[in-house]
Amino acid sequence: GPVTGTAGVANGRDMLSHTLIAHDPITAYNSNPRLISSPNTVVAGGVGGGKSSFVKTVYVIRPLLIRRRRAVIFDKKNRGGEGEYAELVREWGTGEPIRFTTDGSGSRLNLLDPLIVNQIGSAGTYRLLHAILRIARDGERIDEWEEKAARSALTRALVQFEDARRVPTMSDLLPLLGDVDAEELNGSEQARDRLHQAGLGVRFTLEGLLEEYGGLLDGDTSKEVALTGKLTSFDISQLPGEGPSSHVVRAIGNQWMLGRLRADPGWQTTCINEEGWDMVQGPTAHLLKSNQKLSRGLGLSNVFVFHKGAD
Repeated sequence: GPVTGTAGVANGRDMLSHTLIAHDPITAYNSNPRLISSPNTVVAGGVGGGKSSFVKTVYVIRPLLIRRRRAVIFDKKNRGGEGEYAELVREWGTGEPIRFTTDGSGSRLNLLDPLIVNQIGSAGTYRLLHAILRIARDGERIDEWEEKAARSALTRALVQFEDARRVPTMSDLLPLLGDVDAEELNGSEQARDRLHQAGLGVRFTLEGLLEEYGGLLDGDTSKEVALTGKLTSFDISQLPGEGPSSHVVRAIGNQWMLGRLRADPGWQTTCINEEGWDMVQGPTAHLLKSNQKLSRGLGLSNVFVFHKGAD
C-alpha cells in the first residue's frame, strides 16, 4: 500500500514501488492524532530541480480544489515583466496580481492599516515597526533609547488618530519622533536630550525609507490589496533584489494577511514565500516567530522555497 497513506494531496509516485505519495501539511496537522507538529514547510533544491513545478502543483493548484482552501503567494521570480504566478492568479483568482513597484505605479501597504493595528494590537504593530527599522538598517539592532522613542511615537500616533476621519500613515509618525513628552520621561535634561536624539535617528531612518519608496509605503493601503478568490499574489518581482523594499513589503504584507485571516475565519490558507531566506533569518524571522501560535490558530501554513542548501 502507499507508504504515506492516501489522505491529503497527491504529490507523485514512489520511484521504486510506483505507489502514490500523498501529503498535505494542513491535512496532516489537522488530523486526529496530529501527524506533524507544525504545518510550516521548507522546499529546497538546486536550480532546475523542479521546486517551482512542485510548489505550483502540490501546494497551490491541487489544494485549491478542496473546499475553503486558498493560497497566497509572495511572488519574487520575474517572468516577462511580472511574477511567475500571474497567469494562475488570473485563472483562479478574481482579478490581477497585486503589483508592487518603486516608481509609484503599483500598490501601497500602510504600516498603520486598521486591519493590522486592530488585529495584532499596538504591541504587535510596534514589533512590525521595529522589524522595518532593522530591515532599513540592513539588520542592525536598535538600542533601548531608540526603542523607547519609536514606541512612544507610535502610541501617540494611534491615540491622536483614534477619532480622526482618516487613517494614520507612516508619515504621521515622523513629527512625533524626537518630540519628547516631559511628563512621560521624568528624568534629567540629559536623559530627555538623549531620547530626543534617539528619536531623530529613528526619524531619519524612516525618512530615508519614504524618500526612496514613498509610493510603495506612504499612504493608505491600496483598494486592490485584498484576499479575493482562492488565489492571491503579492507580486514583488519588479522590486530590486538589493535594498529593503521587497523585505519590507513581505513584513507588512504578512501582518496584513494575518489581520485579514482573523477577520475572515474558516479558511485554511497556504502562504508561499519564493526565495524565502529573508523570512527565516533576521528581523522578519523574529516577527514571524512571534506570530507562529497565532498563525496556526488561523489555519495558516507557510511554505518557504530555497534555491541553495547554504540558504
